[in-house]
Amino acid sequence: MSKLAYIFPGQGSQVVGMGKSIYDNFNEARPVFELVEEFSNLPIRKLCFDGPDEDLKRTLNTQNTILAVSMAIYETLIKNHGQTPDYVAGHSLGELTSLYTADVLAAKEIVQLVALRSRLMDSCPPGTMAAIIGMDVKLLETLVNKTNQELGLEAGVVIANYNLPNQLIVSGTIEAVTELCQAAKKHKAKAIMLKVGGAFHSPLMTEAYKIFKETLSHVNFQNAKCKIVQNYDAKSTTNKDEIKTKLSNQINSPVLWFQSIETMINEGVTTFVEIGPNNVLSNLIQKFNPNVKVLNIQDKDSLTEGLNYLNTQFIKQN
Repeated sequence: MSKLAYIFPGQGSQVVGMGKSIYDNFNEARPVFELVEEFSNLPIRKLCFDGPDEDLKRTLNTQNTILAVSMAIYETLIKNHGQTPDYVAGHSLGELTSLYTADVLAAKEIVQLVALRSRLMDSCPPGTMAAIIGMDVKLLETLVNKTNQELGLEAGVVIANYNLPNQLIVSGTIEAVTELCQAAKKHKAKAIMLKVGGAFHSPLMTEAYKIFKETLSHVNFQNAKCKIVQNYDAKSTTNKDEIKTKLSNQINSPVLWFQSIETMINEGVTTFVEIGPNNVLSNLIQKFNPNVKVLNIQDKDSLTEGLNYLNTQFIKQN
């Protein structure tokens, strides 16, 4: 039997204007924006709809705005298609959105946690990230170790995101990431510096990790109503204790994204629905395995198309 997965994007998917057509056309979406504005103390609607782009890219703003858009689209989707997915997953920030959709945490709890997470990560020491394209994972791991040894650093640069087997993201100090990029280019790989506000999923996030982990220890999680595949180990679970532990470790650990997609495909998922701004995750999945069905829902038109497909292919549960 075909299985369905909902997936949610993280930082890098933001774009000025995101969420506006959903907000303007669906009543279900509006309370979400208001809730995120309340707990983030940010002008979420203005940032999403009008930008400017530079403000939208700041970590503090990015995480809260993407959460608002993704949750608003999801709320609109479930009001029109009651199918519970078999699996959910999210890329970095998107993992928290997935916990909400699986009833692990309530909307208010997720919004409060993302408001805290964004502040913590925004205040971490400066760093940067870069995309390394066209290089084998093992070779990049070797170059990372060599770069850190040459600079006399234990972890000046690390692999932060395993987006595809040949599309990896490194993260760390500006000096170490720059050095690693130069080494990668010598091996004929592409190295593209990313416009980000910090060295996410690296040891530079340690302080954010400690505070976030302590905060989570006081939050009551529920068992998931469907399977969740998390960034930390790319394994599926519904157990609330496992989910909490892996979420606690996520901030300064790598995102095992293509491994997560592989897990879901191996366990029977044939249809992926990306819910949120842009189509970054949809493109990655299509490159990883062109044989699976991938839908992207980010605005009114794509929501209509997605509902037509889901209501045809999957039984609606009221």
